[in-house]
Amino acid sequence: PALTRITAAIASLTDIREFSPDDTFELVWERSGRVRYVLVNKGEKCFAAIGLPDGQFRAKSFERKAQLVQRSASGTIRDSLWVSLEAAGVPAPLILDYADIFSGEIDFMTELQNGDAYVLDWQRQELPGQQQGPSRVLYASYSGKTIGLKKAYYYSGHYFDENGQSLAKEFLRAPLNYRRISSHFTKKRLHPVLKVYRQHNGVDYSAPAGTPVSAVSDGVVTLAGRNGGLGNCVEIRHADGYETSYGHLQKFASGVKRGKRVSQGDVIGYVGSTGLSTGPHLDFRIQRSGQYFDYLAFKPRAANVRLDGRELEKFREYAMSLDQRYGVRMPASAR
Repeated sequence: PALTRITAAIASLTDIREFSPDDTFELVWERSGRVRYVLVNKGEKCFAAIGLPDGQFRAKSFERKAQLVQRSASGTIRDSLWVSLEAAGVPAPLILDYADIFSGEIDFMTELQNGDAYVLDWQRQELPGQQQGPSRVLYASYSGKTIGLKKAYYYSGHYFDENGQSLAKEFLRAPLNYRRISSHFTKKRLHPVLKVYRQHNGVDYSAPAGTPVSAVSDGVVTLAGRNGGLGNCVEIRHADGYETSYGHLQKFASGVKRGKRVSQGDVIGYVGSTGLSTGPHLDFRIQRSGQYFDYLAFKPRAANVRLDGRELEKFREYAMSLDQRYGVRMPASAR
């Protein structure tokens, strides 16, 4: 009965169907079992059901004041990017954002070495009763023995390097987060199922079944179905004659079908082992004007985002101020 009255009280203030798993709640009750109040937090709004002596509940809503706080982390790589940043207290969504920012410059699965250094600074919105609100990376850098120094500055809605060049690329560095590359692009490979030598036109990324697979660039889906030995496969047509395919998928993402327009980074399917496959992996292929080529050797162009004139001067001043702030925190091994 109490739950019904609480639900009715909050429903009188808002449409409870709009609540999501990210929203939080607080329930306080007395030893006798009587509920004193229930708070449901959604963004900057709070909806309350306050218990009355007669067992009824009074509804009330109020605003929660948000506060912007700045956080930072720096250190050296040990084992992997995820392990290192998580140990430094970086929230999981920010680790993914950090990897996405440099996705066109660094392959964090194959190019990292222990001792490489990172710096990450972010801004987070904090609300009462909600420890972590929306966050945004403001500055990031990575210094690697083989990669060199890479920097990213958030400015005017985009990420740029120290020269004011956009870090966004026309194609992602990889279509998924993978464990290892199990097979490379080659003209002669022993097929693991057919046991014959044949050309391999793609890159095989080994990853657990169910791992999300993303479109590497904007485009239009031309196939979402069975494709012979590739099993469940998505094919996408991109600008300038490029086409990509994603094979052996376990299943397709909701709404992915022929004619669907997708954006870079959209999840299009999930890693599986359909077709001629010996285990979960993604067979990823790219071609241009009908000619397949090695994606690992591909150097995609920067996205068409430019700074010039006075805006470029303002950016350089801003970047210099951040360099002065964060340069002293760079680990010695990275200098």
